[in-house]
Amino acid sequence: MRYEAVSVICPAYHDEANIGPLVLRCLDVLGPMCGALEIIIVEDGSPDGTAAAADALAARHPEVTALHHEKNKGHGGAISTGLARAAHPLIAVMDGDGQYDPGDLPAMLDMLLAGADVVQGRRARYPNGPARAAMSWAYNAMARALFRSPARDLGCGIKALKRDALQSVAPPSTDGIFMQGELVIRMSLAGRRVEESTVSCAPRRSGRSSSISSANLKILYQDLKRFRKEISAAGRGSGKG
Repeated sequence: MRYEAVSVICPAYHDEANIGPLVLRCLDVLGPMCGALEIIIVEDGSPDGTAAAADALAARHPEVTALHHEKNKGHGGAISTGLARAAHPLIAVMDGDGQYDPGDLPAMLDMLLAGADVVQGRRARYPNGPARAAMSWAYNAMARALFRSPARDLGCGIKALKRDALQSVAPPSTDGIFMQGELVIRMSLAGRRVEESTVSCAPRRSGRSSSISSANLKILYQDLKRFRKEISAAGRGSGKG
């Protein structure tokens, strides 16, 4: 046993065919390593069969819990629901679309045990084409410029964090795709130790992603502006910047 207790949160939307293989892989990788393991699927009001697939997994495996949003709350909203439910001191978050490999989680959890407060994944290869790669680069460059982000791939959907570190910072105030990045930046600005771990990433095999829809990109822009305003106001209040 390497870990006393671990919570894994998997937000799922349009992932009817993806969530089962992902959860089974999590069980295979982490089950033998953990004294206690919980896998929390947060089905975010998906219009396909994701809800039924999540419930079937929960019925077969006592480690699995399926939570449901009646209406879609967004990627960040699904993660927030899972974080609020997570009971264990070490927490991992990974998208339910199967692009990330649970086999990368032990290295990230080991970094937490070695002193990191949050470990952000960094994709070794970006599998979704040059346009998406360019958008990811621009997003991360903006985050570094605006917030001095120590992470170079805030859009990467796998990370690990300590529950006590999470509880020591204000929660992100968005349910959009910036939620994960905002969480890491808040920890960094609070002096928490942020590290990166290189991870594999494969193309999505089934379903569809809505992360780069025009509506979500508009929300991302608004969230960046809002968070920059919040940080600037906090700096003026403390006599900084």
